[in-house]
Amino acid sequence: MRIVAIGGEPATGKTTLLRAFLKLLSSGSFCELGQVKYHLWESEYLVVLGDYRQSGFAGTDRLSMSVQPQALEFVRSLSADPLTKWAVVFEGDRLFNTSFLSECKEISDLVCWILDTEQGEKERRCLERGSKQNEIWMKGRVSKIRRIASQFEVNTKRHDTKEDTRRLAKRLLRLVKT
Repeated sequence: MRIVAIGGEPATGKTTLLRAFLKLLSSGSFCELGQVKYHLWESEYLVVLGDYRQSGFAGTDRLSMSVQPQALEFVRSLSADPLTKWAVVFEGDRLFNTSFLSECKEISDLVCWILDTEQGEKERRCLERGSKQNEIWMKGRVSKIRRIASQFEVNTKRHDTKEDTRRLAKRLLRLVKT
């Protein structure tokens, strides 16, 4: 089993990247299991946690704040079959935290990407989508990402342009297929 976790500060393009990744795949199924919402490609043994069916507010941000225990149980259930090599992908603040990542690392091969975006581009994206997080909250997100980067082996990926999105989506597809 391989788990790919994608995190980053607000407006680094986590959800945008996952949407581009999903466009590279054939149609999957959308499923709900308790609080866990996910997209499933059973023939490819691929699960993308979160809800990407609508524009705007999407991904794991559409999951309950209390989803972590159920999501962990779901991921463990996928790892229970030693004959099947599932890939699980997720992004965002709900699950990209030290406790969930630690549990995932115990279960499987964990790959962590942290998206990095130029400050001016992050500000432009926040304005474009109408985000108005206060400065203290934003500093908390920065600290959280730095803490994760210090505790886990992470790969920082530059994500400033649409070309970066396409390139990273293709790279993610190769990663889950290997």
